[in-house]
Amino acid sequence: VERMELGTTTVFNEDGADVDFRIEGDTEANLFYVDAGNDRIGIGTGSPSYKCHVVASTFQVARFESTNSNSDGAYIELVANSSSPADDDILGIVSYKGNNDASELITYAQIRAIATDVTDGTEDGDITFNTRSNGSFSERVRINSSGQVGINTSSPNYRLDIRETTGNGLRVKAGDDSSDIALSV
Repeated sequence: VERMELGTTTVFNEDGADVDFRIEGDTEANLFYVDAGNDRIGIGTGSPSYKCHVVASTFQVARFESTNSNSDGAYIELVANSSSPADDDILGIVSYKGNNDASELITYAQIRAIATDVTDGTEDGDITFNTRSNGSFSERVRINSSGQVGINTSSPNYRLDIRETTGNGLRVKAGDDSSDIALSV
């Protein structure tokens, strides 16, 4: 079985065998790890659970830097490249997870992009902000394709549409409490 080929392009594992590959760093045993059997790459882990899995013992996990001299900055793209797109498809999710006190991995918040209309020439997209409260996970804010913002509604009808069922409505505060404007339902 050929493990490595040196040529114009260096190829590892040309025959597609289930042979893992690891690069060790000065203090990191799995600085770069290829799990060939599961087609995954790990950085900082020898057991990646995603296509690309990065693990670090510091809060500074990844950095994407652009040295472009014009006004463009770094660009990250999430692509849903479906051969059969449909209205209300989720295009991408940024998920914020952490352990609870029972050591269970919990999703605490998410930002989602949704293709609400995939019709050629009239495409629309929304973005939602979702959080967990008292163990329940749901959408809290939506910005629709018309720029309308809905709080506690997925169908805003106004530039700012706040739906409240707990008795607390809207509060605008400027400085001390004497200059409050409050609306309640």
